[in-house]
Amino acid sequence: MESNHFFTGNIEGNIGANINENVEEKTQENIEHSSEYKSGVDPDGLFKIEAVLDLLKDLKIFYQIWFHPPLPTIDAAMEYWKDLPGTHCKNLFFRNHKGNRHYLIIYECSHILDIHSLERCLKEGKLSFASDSRMQKYLGVSPGSVSPFGLINDSERHTRLFIDETLREAGQISFHPNDNRATVVIKGEDFFRFLDYCGNEYQFISFVLGAIPVKSR
Repeated sequence: MESNHFFTGNIEGNIGANINENVEEKTQENIEHSSEYKSGVDPDGLFKIEAVLDLLKDLKIFYQIWFHPPLPTIDAAMEYWKDLPGTHCKNLFFRNHKGNRHYLIIYECSHILDIHSLERCLKEGKLSFASDSRMQKYLGVSPGSVSPFGLINDSERHTRLFIDETLREAGQISFHPNDNRATVVIKGEDFFRFLDYCGNEYQFISFVLGAIPVKSR
C-alpha cells in the first residue's frame, strides 16, 4: 500500500490540582493520582488496568495514572483531561467491508477524522465501526475504552494501526488503560517503544481535517 500520506512506523493528587508542575521530574517515577476514584472500578476493570501497568513496568516505561468517573466520550473526558499533561487522543476501531481486517485509528482528540480520505488511503473499500464483539475479541476492551493498550490482548497481531502524523512529535501522550475509569500518561517516545514491543504494524498518516473547538462548560 503506497501513498504520499504514509510514513512507515517503527521508531526507536487530585485532578486539577497543579498537576502540570514538575511534569518532567515526575516522569522518572510511577505516580498514582485521584485514588479516591479507584474504589469505583470493579475487579474486571482493575485487572485490565493492572495488566497494562505491569507491562509498562516490565518495559521500564514510567507513567502517571489518574482515576476518575467513567469517561465514555471525548466531551466527558475533556472535563477531566483539560488539566492533565500530554496530548490526549481519540481511538477508533474499524473493520473493512469484508470484515477480515481491522484498524485502530489514533489522532489528537480535538481534530476531525476525514473518513473518506482514510478509505482512499487504505484502499479497502468502505470502512465501518467494528462491533462490540470484535472489539472484545481483538483488543479485549468494551466500547468507550478503546485504546492502543488493548494491543496486549492481540496476540496474533491482527490489528493494524494508523496514527496521525502530528502525534509523532508528542512529548507526552495519554490513553485509557483498557478501562475508561482511568487515564495513563507516558512519554511519546515510550508509546512507540510500547508499540514496537507489541509488534503490530503501524504507520503514520495525514488524515484529519483540523482542530475543532473543545466544548467548555
